Amino acid sequence: MIPALSPHPHHDGTMLDIVRAHAGLQPDHPAYAYLPELETGVVERLDYAGLMGRADAVAAALDRHFATRPDQPRMALLLFPAGLDFLVAFWGCLAGRVIAIPAAMPRPGRPATTLGALADNAGVGLILTAAGQGEAIGRLMAATPALAGLDLLSVDELVAQGTGRPVPAAPVGEDIAFLQYTSGSTSRPKGVVVRHRNLRANGLMIAEAMAMDRHLIGVNWMPHYHDMGLIGNLLQPLHVGGTALTMAPTTFLKRPIRWLRAISDARAVLAGGPDFAYRLCVERTSAEDAAGLDLSCWKIAFNGAEPVRATTIQGFCDHFAVAGFQPHAMYPCYGMAEVTLLAGGSRAGQGATLRTIAADALAQGRAIPPAPGQPSLTAVCSGWAPTGARLAVVDPATQHRCPDGTVGEIWVVGPHVADGYHNDPGATAAAFGARIAGPQADPGPWLRTGDLGYLLDGGIQVTGRLKEMMIVNGRNLYPHDVEDALRAALAEIRDAAVFAMVMPEGAGEGRERCVAVLELASSHRKLILQPDGETESSLQALARAARTVAAQSCELPLDHVRIALPGAILKTTSGKTRYGELRAQMRLLGDMIGKSPLSVGERRPRQEEA
Repeated sequence: MIPALSPHPHHDGTMLDIVRAHAGLQPDHPAYAYLPELETGVVERLDYAGLMGRADAVAAALDRHFATRPDQPRMALLLFPAGLDFLVAFWGCLAGRVIAIPAAMPRPGRPATTLGALADNAGVGLILTAAGQGEAIGRLMAATPALAGLDLLSVDELVAQGTGRPVPAAPVGEDIAFLQYTSGSTSRPKGVVVRHRNLRANGLMIAEAMAMDRHLIGVNWMPHYHDMGLIGNLLQPLHVGGTALTMAPTTFLKRPIRWLRAISDARAVLAGGPDFAYRLCVERTSAEDAAGLDLSCWKIAFNGAEPVRATTIQGFCDHFAVAGFQPHAMYPCYGMAEVTLLAGGSRAGQGATLRTIAADALAQGRAIPPAPGQPSLTAVCSGWAPTGARLAVVDPATQHRCPDGTVGEIWVVGPHVADGYHNDPGATAAAFGARIAGPQADPGPWLRTGDLGYLLDGGIQVTGRLKEMMIVNGRNLYPHDVEDALRAALAEIRDAAVFAMVMPEGAGEGRERCVAVLELASSHRKLILQPDGETESSLQALARAARTVAAQSCELPLDHVRIALPGAILKTTSGKTRYGELRAQMRLLGDMIGKSPLSVGERRPRQEEA
């Protein structure tokens, strides 16, 4: 039995109903502000009344559009740069009972393969964008067959057309609010079907887990088409009547201090992102700049979407102690689009829960304290299931519950879990509707996350992805553990990706090999860009050092090391490594992987991914 959610005055309504109620009570209260890259630039603002007024106009105009196109699916692909226009369009879609499909704007000059596959899967017939983007989107549509026949409208057009017109009937819980496409393989995008009831349920869970109230101010830098950026940073503050400040992802990536100063200046209580964001803040913020901040206001510094590292938490707390940042503000969490957003969270105000685990035992799938002198690691707890939800760790082979401290697949159940993937019954059947078997059977229906982890005292520790785990001599190894060791030991690199791959026939006879891709640090790019007589020996020495670190730290024999320029390790919008695409790239090397222990990436700089 799933416990009931906490009582709430608008418990039976949708998140849209809640924001409307806030707009009625506090029409002039700031809802959103968009921060330009430069502090001296103009800040764009929307209060609650302005947001709802524009959203209702969009809803009315969209209703009129679909009335003239009865055969067109009532959905819209949202292609916007960072800014307030996207938010007006998104809330307008919710108000108009139009399924919103947030997506990333393709980079100029690059093929829109992912976007085309997404549009094809969705079956969408309409694109919404910002004024001024029409020409660029038009060229994109002409070059992408899946987009060629779609209608294109700007949000400004819709506001002008819909102002003063009647708004469609309000959505209900069973209506689909939006499709959240997961950032993974470019060939088969999967759109999670998020209904209004899912969004409302997870909104309640997040508000309670993070102790949010209407005084909340949050500062976001994450993309609006990513679940953490959209729900956690842009929708959730309005759910409690607060304010969301936002900036472009590139603004943060270029100058993390811009985000930190915004938190300090606005006296924000909520801000966060993936683990790499905290590392970037430490790497790119001088001690002098840190001393000029006041981060004592920051109460919830959430950290999720990729493995949460104890070293990252400690490094950030140490570096920004001078700015008044308090360790108890750290909030490791765990989630995914398939549960709307939050699946597990820390206890607000109590900081990160760290545990010392025996490294050898964890490699055998057991989390136990180390004996004196035994190798150990520090594990970060990603929190507990929020009210109204449950977490379980299950043996993926037997589908029986695992004992506490035993690694298995993480399963989730609750009203925040989506129904499945849009137009993908095979993937839906594989992930949704699972049942726990054995003596502690539970019909759920449970979501199979594909993540591995273990429970201790009810808290979940995530160890890696089921499909990425490497088994070497009977030991379970996770890519991020080896990658962390390489990054820590090799000053010449800035990032690493480690994975196993099965070689195609004729290039190793189907044998599995372990590969490491190393991205050179900026100071060492000349090894590829400006080769000289010493280059070959330097590259060979770096590859040998990588193999030594992997063998000594993790007992992993690396069959092949590829050294490349920054940008070679492909990432999702939340910082996760795209292992599948890296494998595909490495397979193109064919016999080289088996015949040579080293290869070098292309000798021209790549544009780094935002």
